[in-house]
Amino acid sequence: MFTKDKTNVCKGVGILLLLFHHMFTKRWLLNDLYLISNDPDTVELIAKGMRVCVWLFAFLSAYGLTLKYSKLSKDKRRWFIPRQWLSLMKPFWLIFPIELLLKLIIENNVHLIYQNNFWYFLYDFFAVADILKTPKLMGVFWYMSFALLVVLFIPLINKFCSFCGYASLPITFIAIQLMRDGIVTFNGGSYLDYLFVVVCGVLIAQKDIFNRIAAIKLHILWRIVISVLLAAASYGALWFRLTYLSKDPLHLGGVFSGAAAVMICLLFGVFITFKPLCFVLGFLGKYSGLMFLLHVIFISMLPDVVCITPIASVDFLILLAESLAAAILIDLFRRLIRYDKWFEKLIGLCKRRA
Repeated sequence: MFTKDKTNVCKGVGILLLLFHHMFTKRWLLNDLYLISNDPDTVELIAKGMRVCVWLFAFLSAYGLTLKYSKLSKDKRRWFIPRQWLSLMKPFWLIFPIELLLKLIIENNVHLIYQNNFWYFLYDFFAVADILKTPKLMGVFWYMSFALLVVLFIPLINKFCSFCGYASLPITFIAIQLMRDGIVTFNGGSYLDYLFVVVCGVLIAQKDIFNRIAAIKLHILWRIVISVLLAAASYGALWFRLTYLSKDPLHLGGVFSGAAAVMICLLFGVFITFKPLCFVLGFLGKYSGLMFLLHVIFISMLPDVVCITPIASVDFLILLAESLAAAILIDLFRRLIRYDKWFEKLIGLCKRRA
C-alpha cells in the first residue's frame, strides 16, 4: 500500500535527484573526474533531467494534502489552509535564521541581497518573495512560495477534480494553453509547468489509484517487467523533454516531467519492495525537508567542504552525508528546544476551532 513510509521512500528518491541536480548543474563544482561521463555537457544534461524532483515533490504534496483534506468534515475544512500553512512554515522558520546568520558571517551581504529594504526581508521570511519577484536569501526558497500556492489552491482543485473526474486532466491541459504564464521566476521557471502534476496528485489520491494498483497480486517476474518499463518510460519522458522541448509554448515539458514524476513514485512507492533499499530511501525521505533547506549552505556558501576529492561521485556522496548529518543535528536541536510546542500552540488555535 502507498503508506506514509512509501511516501518517504519516494521523497528519498526526490532528495537524491535534487542534490544531483543542484551539484552537477554548477560547472564550477565539477572536478576532473565526473560521475557518469568525462564530458561536462553530458553530466550537465543529466543533471537538468534530475530537475524532475520538483514535479515529484509537487505530486507528493498534492497527494498528501488531498488525503488530509478529504478526511475533514465541512466544518473543519475552513481551517485547512491556515493549519497546513503553519505546517509548511514550521521547518522553514527554523532554518531561515540559521542561514541568515551564516550569510552574515561568511558573506556579509544580506543588506545587499535585500537591497536595504526591510519589506523584502519580510516577504522572504513569509515565503512569498518568489511570487512577488523580490530578492531571496537562497534561490531554493522559490519552492516555498510554490508550495504555499499549492496549499492555497488544494481545496479548489479538489472540487474541480471531484466534479470532472478523469476529464480534469485534459481540461487542465487545455486550460494551461489558454492561460498566460503568470508567475515566471529565475529559479522556479513558469509555475504553470507544475499545474498538471498537481492535478494528477489530487486525482490519483481521490481515486486511490496507487493503492488499487498495489492491491493487485502479481508474480515477481511481472513486477520486475513493470518496474523496468516504468523506469524506461520515465527516462524516455525526460529525454524527450530535454531533447525536443527547449522551446515549449504549449507547456508540454511540464506534462512530460509530471508524467515521469508520477511513474517514479509508482515505481518506488508500489513496485520496488526491496527492504534494504526502501529503508535507506525512507530514512533519507524522513529528513528530506530539512535536507532540501540545508544542502544549499554547502553548495552556495561552503563549496570547499563539498569539493574535497578529485572524483565528483565521491564529492556527491560527501554532499549527501553532510546534508543528512546537518538535518539530523537540526532535528535533534529542534527537539531539545521543544520547537514543536511553540507551533502546537499556534496550530492548536485552529484545532480548537476546527
